[in-house]
Amino acid sequence: MFITDVSIRRPVVAWVMSLILIVFGLFVFSQLPVRELPEGLQPPVVQIKVDYKSASAPIIDQEVTQVIEDVIAVSYTHLRAHET
Repeated sequence: MFITDVSIRRPVVAWVMSLILIVFGLFVFSQLPVRELPEGLQPPVVQIKVDYKSASAPIIDQEVTQVIEDVIAVSYTHLRAHET
């Protein structure tokens, strides 16, 4: 009952103690090591390779590359960049 009595009689003390606990918690949280993640964490990469033998570049671009890009663009709206 001591904590509740002090908090009711002196609310500023309760606020200061709460702020001290929050600041201490943030400091300790920032100092915690992260052991589960690897050192060089890379974002996921999708790589597609298509072989279409005896076809010219415009045919591959129209019939294969554009279709794959359209499907990927619909599936992944947060795609950062793509190369063809």
